[in-house]
Amino acid sequence: MKRIIFALGASSILFISAAFAQTLTEPQKRRLHLPYVRAATDCFAKAIEASTSALDMAIQGRWYDALGAVGKTCDAPVIAMINVHDQLYGAGTGATFFKGPYVADLPRAVGTRLNGSIARRSNEVEQANALRKQRTEEAAKARDLLRDRMYACTTSEIEDLVASSESAEVLATAAMTICNKEVQAALDAAMEVVRLDGAAPDGIRSNLNDVIKKNVVTSAVQARANAKKTQPPAQALSAALPKPSTQASNIQTPENCLRDATSLREGQLVDQEKLISMMLDICRPEIENVARGKFLADPTQSLADLRTQALESAVRYAKVLVEAR
Repeated sequence: MKRIIFALGASSILFISAAFAQTLTEPQKRRLHLPYVRAATDCFAKAIEASTSALDMAIQGRWYDALGAVGKTCDAPVIAMINVHDQLYGAGTGATFFKGPYVADLPRAVGTRLNGSIARRSNEVEQANALRKQRTEEAAKARDLLRDRMYACTTSEIEDLVASSESAEVLATAAMTICNKEVQAALDAAMEVVRLDGAAPDGIRSNLNDVIKKNVVTSAVQARANAKKTQPPAQALSAALPKPSTQASNIQTPENCLRDATSLREGQLVDQEKLISMMLDICRPEIENVARGKFLADPTQSLADLRTQALESAVRYAKVLVEAR
């Protein structure tokens, strides 16, 4: 009796009798099975290429995560490959082949097919990251400028209002109302930095506003205290520094500022490193004030070194506060 083999292409199932399979040599079996192997691998490659998230996993070397992300997209060609293997080599051999040598070699085989796509996507990601970094740096500069402008406005208004008998809280509220435009611009700039750094948790704008309010209240308290005593003449050295007296009047200690800033995490899921970074950004004027104060006390020291020391001290304290909450 003449034995007939039906092969309708890699997308169809090969039908062959067990008796006829025994007459085939190993090279003949591999030649018959190879189109099904290639069809399954081509399917995985196309599925990953069509998914940005899966392709990004592949770029990171997370091949099995990428393959898992395409789900059941390639079930049909995989089943065909397994069934044909069973017909050629015996029942149950197809699943063993799939779970063993096929899956082990799959990242290499798919990676070879995706070389061009991975290169293009890697270039896109690199350009996007570079643009994001540039925008973040520009946003941070804008935030610092607008924050300084806001505090300059509130400080000026408090100095004009301090002669009244109102409490520091009332003076701060009045100053922030008069300087509302500057306050909102500073908050917008701070939120833009947070947005570029990742998803902003709910309520962070309100928390930032609360921190600003506490700083302005501190400024009002200090202004009241300063109004009761005669100010010493300004030193030539302090006059040469960029507005140290203006910033000093609205600044509390770094420790107090950092403690206030920890409220940014209350009721929110915020990464510790990001929280610490935001706390340091908020309290940068206080940290700078410590460095300048030490420099004015001893101009023989390096202002750059004193800034580094003040920042390192603030980082250590911020970590202690965050870990303690």
